[in-house]
Amino acid sequence: MRIPPLTIALISLIPSIGICIFVYFKDKKEKEPLWLLASLFAVSAALYVPVYYLGNKLINGFIGVLFKGSRYFDARQGVVWRDAVSQNVHNALCAVIGVALIEELTRWLILYFFTNRSRHFNCTFDGVVYSIMVSMGALVARNVRFAFETTWDQFLLRFAHSFPWYLLFGIVMGVFYSYWHASKRANRRENELISEGKLKKDKLRYPAGKLILSIAVPVILHAVYTFVAEQLDFSSRTLNIVFYAIAAAMMIVSVLLVVLLSRRDTTERAAIERIIEKEHGDLPDEYYEPLEEDSGESADSGAENAEKEKNGDE
Repeated sequence: MRIPPLTIALISLIPSIGICIFVYFKDKKEKEPLWLLASLFAVSAALYVPVYYLGNKLINGFIGVLFKGSRYFDARQGVVWRDAVSQNVHNALCAVIGVALIEELTRWLILYFFTNRSRHFNCTFDGVVYSIMVSMGALVARNVRFAFETTWDQFLLRFAHSFPWYLLFGIVMGVFYSYWHASKRANRRENELISEGKLKKDKLRYPAGKLILSIAVPVILHAVYTFVAEQLDFSSRTLNIVFYAIAAAMMIVSVLLVVLLSRRDTTERAAIERIIEKEHGDLPDEYYEPLEEDSGESADSGAENAEKEKNGDE
């Protein structure tokens, strides 16, 4: 059954836009500019198709060449694998490299180029908001593609299980990205304080591990999801029930994570203070004033917010 283009657009857009609105209003401290969120969503959606064909046609095609001797073509059965091990290894490599790695790396780069130096990125929850916008943009483009490639029933099934997982990918990337962003700025501020003679010892290092985690964890989750989804036998009732039960659980977990992260949101200045003072002990508030110039806020308001959050933690 062919799905009318208008129906495709509505089905693909409504849930994704809905979760974007939900996340936007969960950003309590300071709303992000709509132009920035719309740009993240639109660029991610626009890049999905070229990124998909790069991974599916070129990278997966190259992987297929490596396994050429492990399969043959039969006129009746199509492609037949000589053994299950080779087939599973091939599918796993395609899921990790041809899908998860290239797609999640692209989304991370979109995040980086649009938000890394943005003055609006001044709270820890902001990274989660940005990342979800990027993930939902890619999901809309993905579902439109599936709508033209599959039957109506299969489209609905794929849509039902992809939505919770893509939301989770966005949340996980956003959490680690925010942590990396704050840690990176804390490291930079520590170096500035050392050059000014206010601190003597360099105790922080560039957070390369957090940078890697912000890409690696979403890639691993995405690879697992892709590998399992591609092996799913739609004719098996039991497997379908299990897989969609997991997807439903992921949806609940993802929404709860958004609520929890929203409640634990802090200014990035407060996060930077905690990172530095964990190594150096309590420092005067004026040590952090240059940070407010980076984020576009006044030093007084930043210091006041940070002090409130520190007192709240105590």
